[in-house]
Amino acid sequence: MLDKPVFAKLAERAPLAIIVIGAFIFVIGAAGGWPNPALQVNEIGWRIALALMGFFLSLVGGILLWRETTLSSALLNAYLPVSKYGIKIDVPRAGAELGETVDVSGSFSQKPPNGMLRLITISSNGIDFWPQEEIIQFDTTKNKWYARVNLGGQPKYGTTIAVALMGQSSQVLWDYYYQVGPHVGWRSIKGWPNDSVICDKIGVTRV
Repeated sequence: MLDKPVFAKLAERAPLAIIVIGAFIFVIGAAGGWPNPALQVNEIGWRIALALMGFFLSLVGGILLWRETTLSSALLNAYLPVSKYGIKIDVPRAGAELGETVDVSGSFSQKPPNGMLRLITISSNGIDFWPQEEIIQFDTTKNKWYARVNLGGQPKYGTTIAVALMGQSSQVLWDYYYQVGPHVGWRSIKGWPNDSVICDKIGVTRV
């Protein structure tokens, strides 16, 4: 049986709960029962009906979950519009050939909330992400920001330096990465939470 924390998470996410319930009903219909607690459905008609019901419930839950995710992304973009802050990378320039440690600087039209503006590097295939520095150095008289990235690995290869506004989920993942990174060789993160907005990015070459 599911424990209380899992039930609590499902209660918070109705679409996810619908998917789980639908999958449960589908399995009962397809398998003709459930082992624990013992539940048997012997009538073939009921089994087909339950399987279909479970399938459609899971489908509806999936659609709702997709819409929820899309809406969350849209709300984030409305809350953190890129144009509002005018975040740009000025140094280095796109196409630059760089060493392992790189000073990165840029400009802004309005200073973003503390803790939200951060640098990441992204693999050339767009799948692997490496959190870099949280941007904490701002010159509000010149509307400039300053930070640093580390381009690890063996040269020569292409990569992307990006500056992004991070939502709560991304910040939590970021902090966790720096807790476990030293123990796992600073491996990349596959994909990135959708509660972040890339403000600017440049392609560079590690040499």
